[in-house]
Amino acid sequence: MKHIFQYEGKKALIDGYGKKELIDPGVYTWFGAPPDAMLPLYIRAVRADKWYYNACSIRKNSHEFSIEFPRTGTFSYKQNDKSYTLKPGEIFFVRKQMDNYIRCESNYAEKFAVLLSGILLDSILKTLRLDQ
Repeated sequence: MKHIFQYEGKKALIDGYGKKELIDPGVYTWFGAPPDAMLPLYIRAVRADKWYYNACSIRKNSHEFSIEFPRTGTFSYKQNDKSYTLKPGEIFFVRKQMDNYIRCESNYAEKFAVLLSGILLDSILKTLRLDQ
């Protein structure tokens, strides 16, 4: 999985292990790394993102599941050919094996994300119908 983050013509490429290339740390921050052993379910990373008008993020065939929530500002979000407008206090899921696109609609915005992983994650998502 590759995650591309773009802001004012600058691009950052982040691979599935959190490795960053060409990134402005004032715009995007990545915390955490996977543990040494695979666990049934664990928090792989926590992100606190700062966004500016028209900044966008594109994920192609994401192999990660994340729970994300805007703290300030407004975002447009597209996943599985459905579009949403996200406001502070709302929660959305970045689903596995999907392409998705998010763009900042306000002058400034903040968003938090929790990336979950583990050998039982797919089973848990299926049981809770969060894989659909």
